[in-house]
Amino acid sequence: MHKRGRSVAVVFSSCLQIFLLVSMSFAVSFILSESVAAQTPNAPVPQQAAPTISPGGTLPPDRTIIDTPTPPPSSPSSLTNPSGVRTGLIKSPDSIIFSHDGQQYFYDADEARYFTADGSKSLPDVPVGATKIQGFSSTTGTSTYSWTSKGTFTLKGESVNGLAGTRTLNGVEQNVVNIKGSIYEVDANGVIGDKVGQGYYKEGPLGFGGTYNFFLGNLLEGVVWAATVVGVIQLLGALGGFDEELTKSLSLSAAGGIIGGKAAYGLFGKAIPGKAGSGGIWKQGLSPKAGIAIGVAIAVVIFLVTYKDEKTKTVSFQCLPWEPPIGGAQCEKCNQDPQQPCSEYRCKALGQACELVNKGSEKEQCVWVSRNDAMSPTITPLTSALSDGLSYKPLVARPTALGTRIVKGQEGCIEAFTPLVFGIQTNEPAQCKIDYEIKNYSEMQFFFGESNYYLLNHTQRMKLPSPRTDAGETAPLFKNDGTFNLYVRCQDANGNVNEDIYTVEFCVNKGPDTTPPVIESTSIITGSPIRYKADSTPFALFVNEPSQCKWSREDKAYDSMENVLSCDASAELINAELRYACETNLTGIIDRQNNEFFFRCRDTAGNTNVESMPLLLRGSQPLTILEVKPNGTIFGSTATVPVELEVLTDDGSDEGAAQCFYNTTLTEGYQKMFETDSFAHKQIQDLTSGNYKYAFRCIDAGGNIAEAQTSFTVVVDKDAPIVTRTYRDTALKIVTNEDAECTYSTQSCNFNLLEGIRMEYSNIQTKNALFAPWKPGQTYYIKCVDKYGNQPTPDVCSVLVSPRQFAQQS
Repeated sequence: MHKRGRSVAVVFSSCLQIFLLVSMSFAVSFILSESVAAQTPNAPVPQQAAPTISPGGTLPPDRTIIDTPTPPPSSPSSLTNPSGVRTGLIKSPDSIIFSHDGQQYFYDADEARYFTADGSKSLPDVPVGATKIQGFSSTTGTSTYSWTSKGTFTLKGESVNGLAGTRTLNGVEQNVVNIKGSIYEVDANGVIGDKVGQGYYKEGPLGFGGTYNFFLGNLLEGVVWAATVVGVIQLLGALGGFDEELTKSLSLSAAGGIIGGKAAYGLFGKAIPGKAGSGGIWKQGLSPKAGIAIGVAIAVVIFLVTYKDEKTKTVSFQCLPWEPPIGGAQCEKCNQDPQQPCSEYRCKALGQACELVNKGSEKEQCVWVSRNDAMSPTITPLTSALSDGLSYKPLVARPTALGTRIVKGQEGCIEAFTPLVFGIQTNEPAQCKIDYEIKNYSEMQFFFGESNYYLLNHTQRMKLPSPRTDAGETAPLFKNDGTFNLYVRCQDANGNVNEDIYTVEFCVNKGPDTTPPVIESTSIITGSPIRYKADSTPFALFVNEPSQCKWSREDKAYDSMENVLSCDASAELINAELRYACETNLTGIIDRQNNEFFFRCRDTAGNTNVESMPLLLRGSQPLTILEVKPNGTIFGSTATVPVELEVLTDDGSDEGAAQCFYNTTLTEGYQKMFETDSFAHKQIQDLTSGNYKYAFRCIDAGGNIAEAQTSFTVVVDKDAPIVTRTYRDTALKIVTNEDAECTYSTQSCNFNLLEGIRMEYSNIQTKNALFAPWKPGQTYYIKCVDKYGNQPTPDVCSVLVSPRQFAQQS
């Protein structure tokens, strides 16, 4: 639940970030694009009636009159203002100046309004389309543009690129050119005249290039903004330690949302007022806000599809023994402690080249052997390790000492997905490594034979991949089309490494794979019992090549099987036994009867098992503990008393056969009983006097568990029996405080108890009442021993009885 909650929080937070990023990017880009646009043919420029304008006023020093006013024609032309009065037109370096009601105004293309020369006043009712044509100011009507081609024009003495076309206003057509968003009139000689309107133009990044096309302009703007936002996300992700998958998904979402939203606006957007050529290819009236909404929706969808809070990593782990340092510079330290003689173990732990000499004598010393050894180990093939049917051949292009080729037969390749065993031998004990690439010894990835021991013979076992590359199963292990090279270096105890790399070369048969996969082993052996009421159990099978496997309760064809196993199909996921695992849960297990399952597999080449692999699982019944011992009180005569723990089991998966464990805490920490794996289980414990509780846990082969407890008391008896009573009743009788055996002598107490005259039991059941024949005048020296062997010392009696006869007084 915690992980799921975290995932929801991450998704919500990320979606919020995407919304803010995309919204901000769109808002800024749309604001900036209000004054920059791209060209679409025949886009209308809205027009409004111009105010009444009359000549007059004083010009600023940088402005001149270019057309002197004259009386109006007898019939007002459509190219005159409403009053029919021609206006005086004044041209500044970058604007057209009008005089209206005694006040001078100039047109600002960026603001699309008329302002006074000092900028203090404006004419809000003068529209963007108020322009000059042939010395007259337009008054009413709508301009229509038609663009034909791109060309080069001269503007203010400079050669510029522009979009050529015509402008039609009130039935009059005129040549015009769009130069980076400003529309100018053009005469028959191609000379640019006054600015007559605005068009859409989008400048490229950093001023490089540009486009007059509304769709391409928005798409270009989306790409620029997407790259910027992605860069910011990547930077923040690196600085903030974001999860790599989260950063990647945010980047894809932001880029897709921004570009997608701008592209939608470029296709379906409505025209921007006052900018000829604006509007999408298929004008559907899409507004900038609608474009933002589309972009955000695309970004959220991309994030939800691409971001996952789960990941799989392949971790390789090697448990290798500790290695002493290279060389033997520390060997002498072992000889320097007179209180602690140097041992072979201590000596070899100080360095790979340390060795104990003069073993068993008074002159034992730890020395650095081959101190001046500067020769690296030599490497040759180890024939005894090679798989059957294979042989070594020297590499043609190399000296024999620098490599070998493994072949099948004379020059044949090895079959795919078969175990390959080969080896090398060195002329001195050496540690060897192997890799798929040529590297320095310290950088090589694997120990040869998965052992870091310094040995003479080294054996490597591996399973060959398929030569097929279309399924991608050989990457990243092998990439060179079925002919593979493995590279070996070895290091001796003094750190000398063979600089000339030793190469092991072989090829995998490139013929088509026509062999179905082989199920080599399973996690549960057929015929195994299953825990009572288990219903389902985890199960894995292991195949010799990447495959997809299925199972069913009935023996049927692969395509008809209902259940699919999860298989490790990637070459790097091969397990320690060089097999590929397929896992599942087998369900529907019925107690107290046999359950059959059937399996088939299909490899990446499409080869399928024609016969099923059967698996039988035995449903079981509960395991029971019939009896536990000891109980009650246990006596002993020594400081520690041997006590035998006993457990008797029955039923379960195999009629009571089980393993039993015990502990004294009644919780955890169970230990296996010494005599178990059967029906009767025993364990001897040496216990001192006291009270004890033991817990038992038994587990059978099916996983059924039974538990029980027992308690008992241990009493230690170290005292010899005590005679508590002596009397005559047709015989001499004595009573002891515990069961005992007693003998007597008529001479003295200094006799061996076993050599004395035996006294008989008055009651064989109690064994603490004994008698001997009565002989008047005879003294009885009696000794008693209990069942633990406690008895008096050799010269001491348990009791001394001397019969006497007393006269009766009158």
